[in-house]
Amino acid sequence: MTGRWDGRGVGPIGPAEDESYSEYVEDQSASPSVQQAGDDLAATRVFYGEDHPETLEAMMRLARAHRDAGDTAIARSILVDVLSAQRRLLGDDHVDTTRTEFELGLVLGRLGDHFSACEVQERVLQSAERQYGADSEYATRAAINLANSLRKLKRYDAELVLRERVVDARRRAVGAEDVAFLRSLADLAVVNQNLEHFNLAFELSQIVVDGFVEQQVDRRTIIELQLNMVSDLVRLKRAAEAAELFETVYGEIVSDFPRDDPLRKYVERQRRFMGMLGKAAKRRDDQRVRRLGRREPRPPP
Repeated sequence: MTGRWDGRGVGPIGPAEDESYSEYVEDQSASPSVQQAGDDLAATRVFYGEDHPETLEAMMRLARAHRDAGDTAIARSILVDVLSAQRRLLGDDHVDTTRTEFELGLVLGRLGDHFSACEVQERVLQSAERQYGADSEYATRAAINLANSLRKLKRYDAELVLRERVVDARRRAVGAEDVAFLRSLADLAVVNQNLEHFNLAFELSQIVVDGFVEQQVDRRTIIELQLNMVSDLVRLKRAAEAAELFETVYGEIVSDFPRDDPLRKYVERQRRFMGMLGKAAKRRDDQRVRRLGRREPRPPP
């Protein structure tokens, strides 16, 4: 998350740990177990030899298995070995080399090395544009992963350029009602919030929430976006609207989420602060009404 309410102010909520609403691995099929992938690699090495494409592909499967099992450091080591062999045998701009760098960038990000991840993902994006075209799905996915790493480094201006590109690409590819487009729009809202463009962030989030409701996206994602909207309203000094939206979200969470749910616990902790904010806004409104009521009407000209 990019910010937390702590009783002193409001920060954006967004996906957990600054994660994007979209993230792409190179191969989204189910990975084998580490044991199975390791056995396959051993057999492939015996049959084909060390540098054969089938052996390198088996190493990729083992790396993905370790990645999906949470062994990201081991996955990185294997991918570095595969990449070294592919560069030597195939060259830097071969599609297989790009696929491996795609995976390596993701693993580096999960290890917290976001600077290195950015370097790799910038190369992947450039290669994807040359190999498949700037408007290709592969290039769009590469742009999303690079934007995610830029967010981690708080390089929001650079991230904004990529998020706008992804939104345009998604609109052309799948249309403005597709969930993939709406997720890209949610990420655009978050980066605008981080850049303190709160009006735009609020408007984009409202479009996404309406679309997610219509597409029946999971309720937790919708609530996270609505809490981001609360943050935007507070920053825009629209406290009464912020308090009203917060109470609506709070009621839904209490109704639908168990007591030990982390999101429910978090919102319950913030309710007192939001209540005080709403009361302060109401007092200001009441004082404004009283001042207007005391003003004497001007005589007609």
